[in-house]
Amino acid sequence: HSFDGITTGLLGNYLWIGAHEPLNGIWKWDGLYKGYLATDGWYPGEPNNSQSYSEDCMHLTVNGFWNDNRCQKQMRYICEKIAN
Repeated sequence: HSFDGITTGLLGNYLWIGAHEPLNGIWKWDGLYKGYLATDGWYPGEPNNSQSYSEDCMHLTVNGFWNDNRCQKQMRYICEKIAN
């Protein structure tokens, strides 16, 4: 999955991007693909379960990297759509 071109207009916002951690250390997409994630999109030092929280959902940071966060956290989101 690539967010090139999408993030340009959305930088400055934290955005849920549809991935979660069903097992510790295993991240999967929730959308149509439902595959496992590559590990090259994480912000340095992430994922980390910061402050002992169970951070099992992924969001896009303001600078375009991935970060783990609590799934209950309120933020905007991006939806997946099949291109025609």
